[in-house]
Amino acid sequence: MSDPSSPPSGALTAVANRPAVLLLTGGFLFLYLLTLCRTVYLGDSGEIATAIATGGIVHPPGYPIFSLLGRLFLTLVPVGEPAFRIGCLVAAAGAGAVAAVYAIAREAGTSRVAAVVGAATFGTGYTFWSQCTRVEVYSLHVLFGLLVLLGALRYSRTGRRRDLALVALAAGLGIGHHITIVLLAPAAFVLCGRRLWYDPGLFRRVWLSAGLVLVGPLSYLVLWLRAVRQPLYNWGRPETPSLLWSHATGALFRSNLALPDADHLRTSLPAAGAYLLDSFPYGLFLLAFAGVWRQDRQQRKTAVGLLLAAGVLLVYNQCYRISDLAAYYLIPWGCVAVFVAAGWHRLIEPLSTRPASRRIHGALAVLAIGLPLVRNYAAADLSRVTWVREFARQKLSCTDQNAVLLSDDDTDTFPLWYVQALLQVRPDVAILDRSLVQVGLVGLQEEPSGWYFRHLRQRNVPGLVPPPRSVASRVHLGYGGWLIHILARDTPDRPWCVTFGENDHAGRPNPSRAPLLAWLRRRRKLVPQGLVLRVVSPRRLPPVAETLALNRDLWSRIALPQFGATRLDQDLTPEYVRDIYASRLSGYAQLHAQAGLTDAANELYRSVIEFAPGHRNAGEQREGRAADSVRK
Repeated sequence: MSDPSSPPSGALTAVANRPAVLLLTGGFLFLYLLTLCRTVYLGDSGEIATAIATGGIVHPPGYPIFSLLGRLFLTLVPVGEPAFRIGCLVAAAGAGAVAAVYAIAREAGTSRVAAVVGAATFGTGYTFWSQCTRVEVYSLHVLFGLLVLLGALRYSRTGRRRDLALVALAAGLGIGHHITIVLLAPAAFVLCGRRLWYDPGLFRRVWLSAGLVLVGPLSYLVLWLRAVRQPLYNWGRPETPSLLWSHATGALFRSNLALPDADHLRTSLPAAGAYLLDSFPYGLFLLAFAGVWRQDRQQRKTAVGLLLAAGVLLVYNQCYRISDLAAYYLIPWGCVAVFVAAGWHRLIEPLSTRPASRRIHGALAVLAIGLPLVRNYAAADLSRVTWVREFARQKLSCTDQNAVLLSDDDTDTFPLWYVQALLQVRPDVAILDRSLVQVGLVGLQEEPSGWYFRHLRQRNVPGLVPPPRSVASRVHLGYGGWLIHILARDTPDRPWCVTFGENDHAGRPNPSRAPLLAWLRRRRKLVPQGLVLRVVSPRRLPPVAETLALNRDLWSRIALPQFGATRLDQDLTPEYVRDIYASRLSGYAQLHAQAGLTDAANELYRSVIEFAPGHRNAGEQREGRAADSVRK
């Protein structure tokens, strides 16, 4: 009988590992589907689902492989909203990634139990789990990346062409999904070892690999075919070779790449450490250090290759300056999970030499898998989270007929796109994102297509095509000048409403909003209207009684969100949405105060304090404020 602690060898081991692979894949697929969001969520979820379902193009690099698979799952999954059906693809890719961690750990010479422990701790880690329960691209990216490493390890052991084909195909599909997979190339060459260069048939191996890798670049032609049809969501408008290249290579985000300085490292390194502890809690990450240290001599090349893969990506993450970077650590954490399995194999399993100690070993394995599962279940469970959809639906419902709804930033705009385009809520409203206007003007070199202004023209909002050549003019227009020019007209063609305030979704003041908001305060009135603010000329200010009656009707249909135990800290500041509701509810209370209804106003102020104790005005909203405002 083969020793389960020995390195795998040949087809016999593949058959022996099959039950564990099937169990892990099926178990985690069930877990991820059980906790999968049934509708739109934060981040890029709304934009990705909307673009895929309408035949449009996602933000750079466009994700053609994910888009094609998303269209397939829209057809295969017969129930649920589009976001749920595309989310089934995300859950399936996540379950496959967990099984890939197990297979890599077995190739690295660990036992079946140790490999299951390593894979399960990775799969139940909060960062990875949370990326498998909403429409996002990273679980598929992790799957492709881990398959590259798995294929390279197997090829080094067997020299089989099909294992090398797995490396090339996974790399090619990865290029057609998320181009950062090329950063795994050095590790793949190390893991393949001398076989890649010195075994017979080098010429055939090169041609086989090149042909399979080309699948990725060729898939970007899908973006061109969609772009020429002029869909409404046509990000980057990649209709020409130069625009297609700009979109596929993510030129829009190149300005976020920079060598880290001391100030940046003071925040990014602790953040990376926090992500590691979050993914491997209860000291499980210490097993990874033990796994690296206790590698057998024959597995040293494996350790070097996996450390190289993780190290290159960790260095890249320190150079990439975006707020939602947690998902970029997932492939390194997959490598860490393999070392956790190796540490378990070298330190824990040698203790289980007697029947009694074997039972203790089994109990420890159950604890290592079960504790992170219990710890993170409520935080990662999005199955009952519908408040993102309802937040967007309520904002659209509060907007005037045939109005322009001025929104700002991904968290604000993308759920609005989803609810309007796919759930057909208020198609008469034109959604105008201030930040996309700014990027289209100020970041003209990174976003040369002017796609968003063409999108606005399709929604009957006047756009700038082409934008001005002068850099100073573009900066002025981008930072509020263009919007002010439209709003300054005495008789605008359409009513305007605003969704945002001074702070962005991270809870910090957004200086790029300041010129527009300052002009609105000086020249216009922002009248509370449910969850939005209506832009009104001072000469046309409606009576307080009329505004109060409208708001009373709107708030009768608005329910305050229940966040539960779901974690939001890796997506946005948890108080962001709470603050918006509290601010609008405060405006509703002020209308009651202006109308002399002090008891009703004070009751609403108390509701604000109960709902959002940390709201910036909560300390002022005590009983008596309404009466004071009336006396003044």
